[in-house]
Amino acid sequence: MRCIRFAAFIALLSLVPLAGVAAQAGESDFGPVSTDEQFEGVAVPRVQVGTETSLDGAILQPYEVYFGEQYARMENLIDDQTPTFTTEFMVVEVKQGIFALEVGAEGQFFVDPIGETPIQFVELPSVGPPYVVPLSKYVRNTAGNICTNMCALQLNTAVQVKPGDIIIARADSLCLWCLLHGTGTELSPEGGAGSRADSGLLLISVQLAEPIDRDSFSWIQAMKRSALATKSASPSRVTMAWAFNPPSGCH
Repeated sequence: MRCIRFAAFIALLSLVPLAGVAAQAGESDFGPVSTDEQFEGVAVPRVQVGTETSLDGAILQPYEVYFGEQYARMENLIDDQTPTFTTEFMVVEVKQGIFALEVGAEGQFFVDPIGETPIQFVELPSVGPPYVVPLSKYVRNTAGNICTNMCALQLNTAVQVKPGDIIIARADSLCLWCLLHGTGTELSPEGGAGSRADSGLLLISVQLAEPIDRDSFSWIQAMKRSALATKSASPSRVTMAWAFNPPSGCH
């Protein structure tokens, strides 16, 4: 059973309005999605104003993070080719879509699954397809039983999370989020008439180091740096080919 304090906090999160999420997903209200390899298919986190929550005296600033295509990903793993960035303490609620969450070599993650359902491991192959392989293994607690509430994730593993699941990440944790299956919604006019996106949405409440500056969220800053680097690179790097040939393993 969830502890009382955590349950109360989740109740607060449930009060954060997501007005018109079903109608807005994929619309220009979320802004364009990134074409950078590290953040492909993900829009810059959208600040939720006036819905901050408090946990043990700390203010948590909520953001909506929109994933605009299947296999869209937010990557922050140690890699010689991909720069990592320092992250804050955050609480993530999956609002739309089924995601793979790959835990990196550093940090600490807990998952509180909705309905106390088992948390399934997945494999993200280095070559594909398939790009994600479900495993017949589930997260277990320290007693060796299948875990169904407040489950600690092992480093260097990947699991599947679904709408309603709550994920808590310690500051300085490394991970990769990849949308496996989303909700089909109408794209913005830029996407073409009648086209549809397989979209997902995360609600992330972040303990900012600079609470006054909502744009100081590490994901926002990393995407801004990436966008500047992309602009200065060869135009051939700016491509939407990922939508038709997504990288293996969501990497």
